[in-house]
Amino acid sequence: MAMMDKTLGAYEEPRASVLVIHLFLEYSMNKILSKLFKNTDKLEKMSFARKVTILDAVGLFSKDLIKDIGIVNDVRNLFAHEIKIESDDFENKFLNKMKTISFYKELNMSDPIDAFNIFSLVTIRILRLLEGIYNNLINQK
Repeated sequence: MAMMDKTLGAYEEPRASVLVIHLFLEYSMNKILSKLFKNTDKLEKMSFARKVTILDAVGLFSKDLIKDIGIVNDVRNLFAHEIKIESDDFENKFLNKMKTISFYKELNMSDPIDAFNIFSLVTIRILRLLEGIYNNLINQK
């Protein structure tokens, strides 16, 4: 997490931050896969969505976590493929994606919070969950 904090500090633009967060999420999934399988070369070259499918099949992740990781991937695709991210239309698409994440419902938002800050909170929680799963796998061996 410290490496992510340091890396993210270098990016002020939301698009870059979303892409870097997604990269860290995939890195965390690769670490878990490396503990579950002996030969991960082929796995690491698979798409993000396939890795999520494999991790879902293994059964270590809750259905909500799998769903939320998929939504983070959708958000990454939204930022990667949309030129105008400063529009109200984009902001609405982004916020609507965030509202479908299970952790969003747990946020106590007495004050309005923008979609990017929600994304940051959600992805930090997901990364911490993945870190815990990875640490459990290390301790089992």
